Amino acid sequence: SDVTTTRRAAAEHALAEATRLRPDLAETQLARGYYQYWVLHDYKGALDMMRELRNSWPSNAEIHQVIAFISARLGRWEDSIESIDRVIALNPRDLFPRNQAIQLRLATRDFSGALQSADSTLQIWPDNTDLRGLKASAFQARGQLDDAQSALNGVIPKIFDGSDSSLAAIWYQAR
Repeated sequence: SDVTTTRRAAAEHALAEATRLRPDLAETQLARGYYQYWVLHDYKGALDMMRELRNSWPSNAEIHQVIAFISARLGRWEDSIESIDRVIALNPRDLFPRNQAIQLRLATRDFSGALQSADSTLQIWPDNTDLRGLKASAFQARGQLDDAQSALNGVIPKIFDGSDSSLAAIWYQAR
């Protein structure tokens, strides 16, 4: 997060103005939660605010996604996975939370869950190299290198800046 003095002041001003205009608006409360999270780095306070907001706006996938991110940052992995799964249920055609669900399961060493998430996501986006790289990473973590190779066959990473998981999986597989 960029918390330079100028950006912090701009964020404070925008939040103050939103609060002045419509303090009761759910979007204003969401902005306050983001401010606590990104600017103040008050993760516990931001999480409490997002949970309260979730109670009044349960169908908002963005709130569940922010709860997932904050929970992961606080080491509350099960809460994070539960929240990201809720995001997927609310918005099943959004690739980003599906990718995050796989990565959370990899981070918690739930390799079977990561493979299940990868397979269901690859049903929608079969040619996504990042997803195939994440799937290969789960196989590699389980020591199933032949399966990892199968997941990577024909993959040419589309992004060479490190954001495509297939590149790391291919590198690991080559070792």
